[in-house]
Amino acid sequence: MENHLEELREPFAAECEGWAGRPDTFEDFTALLCEWGDVITEAARRGWGLVGLP
Repeated sequence: MENHLEELREPFAAECEGWAGRPDTFEDFTALLCEWGDVITEAARRGWGLVGLP
């Protein structure tokens, strides 16, 4: 997965960098994605669902 994350560096810089409420850097963005991957993997292992709220 990490190899493919690098492909998002340029789109992140063009669209998201500096937005309020968003990760400040691409590295922060990829860390967030990896942490969410851990959450999703653990929820799946337990048979739990996830709910997204604004």
